[in-house]
Amino acid sequence: MTDTRIANLFRRHGRKLVPPLIVALVAAVLVIILMNTSSEATRAEPAREARLVEVTSVTAGDQQLLVEAWGTVQAARQVTLQSQAVGEVKQVGSAFEPGAHVRRGALLLQIDPADYELAVRQRRAELTRARADLALEDGKGAVAEQEFALLAKETGASEEERRLMLREPQRATARAAVASAEAALAAAELALARTTVRAPFNAVVLDRSVNAGTRVTNGAALASLAGTDTFWVELAVPAASLQWLDLPGNGGKGAQVNFFQERVWGKDRFRAGRLIRLRGDLDEKGRMARVLAAVDDPLGQIGARRPALLLGAYVRAEIQGRQLKNVIALDRNWLRDGDVVWVMDSAGKLAMRKPEVVYRGTDQAYVRGGFEAGDRIVTSDLAVAVERMPLRTAADKKERPAP
Repeated sequence: MTDTRIANLFRRHGRKLVPPLIVALVAAVLVIILMNTSSEATRAEPAREARLVEVTSVTAGDQQLLVEAWGTVQAARQVTLQSQAVGEVKQVGSAFEPGAHVRRGALLLQIDPADYELAVRQRRAELTRARADLALEDGKGAVAEQEFALLAKETGASEEERRLMLREPQRATARAAVASAEAALAAAELALARTTVRAPFNAVVLDRSVNAGTRVTNGAALASLAGTDTFWVELAVPAASLQWLDLPGNGGKGAQVNFFQERVWGKDRFRAGRLIRLRGDLDEKGRMARVLAAVDDPLGQIGARRPALLLGAYVRAEIQGRQLKNVIALDRNWLRDGDVVWVMDSAGKLAMRKPEVVYRGTDQAYVRGGFEAGDRIVTSDLAVAVERMPLRTAADKKERPAP
């Protein structure tokens, strides 16, 4: 019964099922044919792009070493004037003011000299009296010599009796009195001279402690002066850099030093000085060696107009060191970690070179050897630096793909 029903159903609907089955069969055959006849697809490796960098060419040669240092300007001669007289200040010099420049011998102030002038007159009178007494004794001695010449033949006096008769002790006392009076007069004149205070050397007045009408005593501070002929600059340098400097006393004459204050003078102006001494101790804080340099006419008062080097100023110095033979000067930033230098070789690839670092300064380093012909220093920073990676510059016409 069931088989008969199925056969009846197939007779009714079989014609409708044949076309879809034929289409499905054809599609399956086509898929099989395409899969068997299609070629295998391959993925092409993209070419590595050359990195754009900036480069510079360097050559070896003799270089003048410059050691950079920093220091503070200080006075080579500085004194505090103290009074050597007692009295009232009667006069103050016209240039005796803080910040004023005074020449050697210029009047600073005058202390009332009246008492000292009276003392000088008194000592002169005493000297006149002592000289008169000496003249009187000399006259008496001359008379005694004449009398002794007449009596000597008859009496036969001894040498001691002769000295007494010729009044030698009295005459010696008179001469001593004259010498004492002369010394007293000289002391009085010296005390009088000390009432006039003059500049002991060319100087700038740092401070003034008295005015007209001030009464001063012995030892009272009058003013502070700093000499203007020469200033000193104490510089701190690394102890390892001393071997490159010409220092006085070590066979050198004192290297030239140029001082800069870019913010005050501008970038192109500087003052020249010379090394004069190496201090024998290290700075306690930074453990740096300290050298002393001198600058003549620091305030620019003589000759051509030059920038003034003021006391207490903090200045940058470039000390001329010894000459380095056959070295290359590099920017410190071109020395990478481990003192490696990136170069673009003749094939346009990144190469790592490690030259010998002869001297390492603040901004520059001097190296020797380690480079090959055609090398150019890579000055650009690379996020990732890989040996043999392709490089290019703006001057190149096209990128250099890796092989």
